[in-house]
Amino acid sequence: MNTDVLNEVEKESQQKYWEVDVRNIKPLERAGGNVRTDYGDKDGSFQELIDSIRENGIIVPLRGYRDKDKDGEWFAIDGHRRLRAAMHLVENEGLTIRVRVVVVDARKISDEQIIYDMVTTNSGKALSPIEMAEAVRRLIAYGHKPKDIAKRFGKSQGLINNLSLFASSPKRIRDLVADNRISYSLVMDVLKETKDFNEALEQIENALSVSKKEVRSKKQMNDDGLEGDDVDTSEPLEYRATRKHLNEATNKVDSMKELVMVVRSIEESGNLPNNKELYHFARAIAKNQFTASDIRKELNKVVI
Repeated sequence: MNTDVLNEVEKESQQKYWEVDVRNIKPLERAGGNVRTDYGDKDGSFQELIDSIRENGIIVPLRGYRDKDKDGEWFAIDGHRRLRAAMHLVENEGLTIRVRVVVVDARKISDEQIIYDMVTTNSGKALSPIEMAEAVRRLIAYGHKPKDIAKRFGKSQGLINNLSLFASSPKRIRDLVADNRISYSLVMDVLKETKDFNEALEQIENALSVSKKEVRSKKQMNDDGLEGDDVDTSEPLEYRATRKHLNEATNKVDSMKELVMVVRSIEESGNLPNNKELYHFARAIAKNQFTASDIRKELNKVVI
């Protein structure tokens, strides 16, 4: 870097704000880059941000620094959604947008602190569990303990442990959550119950298979004119595993309705379970063939 640029960077590092053309600001590269992957494209919040910046400009300043080792290039530390929305307007509508940047001295902020700031100073769209898990993973890789991360984040250690477990799970599982094919909370239930990633993935895949069959059944009913036009048969099938699908795939039930579904599924498959006595008892309950008195009598026969 030449002397003039070096002096300019030194001057900027001493000022609270600096006005910069957004075209000259790059996304964060240090600390593994920005943990955010969901900018709000699916829920419409990103378009709302674009519309707001078009009308009002960028109201909340970005935080960033200039890298002396890269000819004084600007890098954002946070405010990546604002930066991306502004660049959308520049590239698609030809607008010129300048933004105030809170200047950070790159020499005085560690990569770990940058990661902490991604979580603790975020004032925009809340980070998803996937994004939070990635932040936790990076900090643990730097040697930070879950209890210390919890304290810095202002979260419970149990939550941090869960995020760490999720971050270490197979990419397939994390991708399914990212694609909204299964919820983070349901995945955590499975991970904590099985303690084995391969078994957890198998359970999740089985639940997705049950869900897919359900969607195909609804689509077929629509094709046959048995239901309304709420299913768009021209679109690819979308299916999502829920607790109901997981329970059906693992023969676990949370309600009488699910018990009926499991029994019917077993009957349709033609594969009776090894414990035929238990099956017939469950089948009788599902078919409402027992009175309350009958159930009590059957339960009294069981020695625990």
